[in-house]
Amino acid sequence: MGFNVGKCTYGRLLGLMGILSYIVIAIFLVTFVSYWAILESFWGGLGVGILMVFCLWIAFLPLWIARVRKHPHSLAIFLINLLLGWTLLFWLIALIWAFVGKEDK
Repeated sequence: MGFNVGKCTYGRLLGLMGILSYIVIAIFLVTFVSYWAILESFWGGLGVGILMVFCLWIAFLPLWIARVRKHPHSLAIFLINLLLGWTLLFWLIALIWAFVGKEDK
């Protein structure tokens, strides 16, 4: 059983994060193929694609930490991270919030 926030349940949140994983893979493939064509180098395109995925992983680190800890406010952390995470201030707030608070058992 999960917590309810309106009509959005924790299960739907996990489903949305699963979709986000597919989006990251698609971004990697598009970036890799694009830079492979531009640079005319397989390894250059691969390097840029890996760098893009690493940057996205760092950007959504608060979300993954909250998800692993089963934080009761994972949805709010996800929304702050998605909408305002591009600013360093709100990314740090989301990161701290992911570590603070008791875990949902």
